[in-house]
Amino acid sequence: MVTSSPQVSFQVDIARPHSNLDLTIMQLIRHVIKRKRFNTPAPNSTPYPNFESLVFQAEEEFIMSLSLGTPPQRFAVIMDTGSDLIWTQCMPCYTCYHQPTSIFNPNTSSSFSPLPCTNSLCTGSRTKKCETNLCKYKTLYGDKSFTRGYLATDTFILGDYILNVSIPNIAFGCGDNNSGSGLDIVAGIVGLGRGPLSLVSQLKSKKFSYCLPMLGENMKGTLSFGSLADKGCNNASNSQSTPILVNPASPSHYYLSLVAISLDDILLPITKTTFEIKKDGSGGVILDTGTTLTYLVQEAYQVLKQEFITRTRLHVVFFPYTTDLDLCFQTPTGRNASSFNYPKLKLHFEGNVVLELPKDNYLTEDKRARTMCLTIMPSNGMSLLGSQLQQNFVVLHDLEKQTVSFFPSQCAYD
Repeated sequence: MVTSSPQVSFQVDIARPHSNLDLTIMQLIRHVIKRKRFNTPAPNSTPYPNFESLVFQAEEEFIMSLSLGTPPQRFAVIMDTGSDLIWTQCMPCYTCYHQPTSIFNPNTSSSFSPLPCTNSLCTGSRTKKCETNLCKYKTLYGDKSFTRGYLATDTFILGDYILNVSIPNIAFGCGDNNSGSGLDIVAGIVGLGRGPLSLVSQLKSKKFSYCLPMLGENMKGTLSFGSLADKGCNNASNSQSTPILVNPASPSHYYLSLVAISLDDILLPITKTTFEIKKDGSGGVILDTGTTLTYLVQEAYQVLKQEFITRTRLHVVFFPYTTDLDLCFQTPTGRNASSFNYPKLKLHFEGNVVLELPKDNYLTEDKRARTMCLTIMPSNGMSLLGSQLQQNFVVLHDLEKQTVSFFPSQCAYD
């Protein structure tokens, strides 16, 4: 039953493509150390129904399912709050990576239409240009993945084959030249950023939320829009929220005002201005689902690292298979091993929001090597809160109030 009613709500099951691989969490993390998917803003269009969609983690990123075209062709795509563009590989493909499903063929969709060069989505960005009456685009991500092609519109179906919503005239990138490490499990990326070409902007959603399961779990989480976005937000009306900040130099990202970090309820000696957005557009703290690890600017990271070593009081180790991460400890043995307490990490945001993190959101254990590693890394220029740090929270974006709220939750679904 396909419907275009703006009041439709639904949930869809999504398979995990790497469920048959026996990878440890540490092996997954080693795949993602250099995977930071940032790109430039992009460009708006159409209102939207409420929907909820299950997402799952494939190695290091979260995947949602959608169908495109008339008749619909079904694909798996990465959901990414750190970018804007919706894109998929398209025929004829001049340079394309291998994907598990057939590449989208525009010629077989009766609802497909190239975007005119005069459309505001084409004229509003430096990443696009008119060529042979097509609105050409190119997007380069921080991990050197890229997509090139032209913009078009078509009908998107979000949901499963029984209960779903059909949304016409969604603009997306038809990529005929694409490449990138780790993209071979999907057909493309769905950007959920703040730019006009993102799914959030095109659907004119006032709210969306997601609930991400733990890294390494063969389980599903949820991505929800509209009235369903509040699902799992206990006492949402009384909750304290932190504002979404705007960085004029990068307006498509969700910046948060991180004001302090504490370990075991002791505030670290980090200057508040360390996390502020600078006048030149550098700095700031981005909330991003498209990156697994968390990155802090050097000044803050070095303070956290040293205090973590002091409070943990375990031997710091440097083994070849753990050196991808900056800080690892030899785990304790004997009677005290199971009761050993690692430092409790809290993030303090504007609005008196204190996010107390479960241990698994910032530490990862390699039991075979008897090591425990901090999954926070140093960064230059800006900070980023990745998906592992956000796991097992409902993360609610209220775009009308311009706030983000965190609600502890068990996000795993069978």
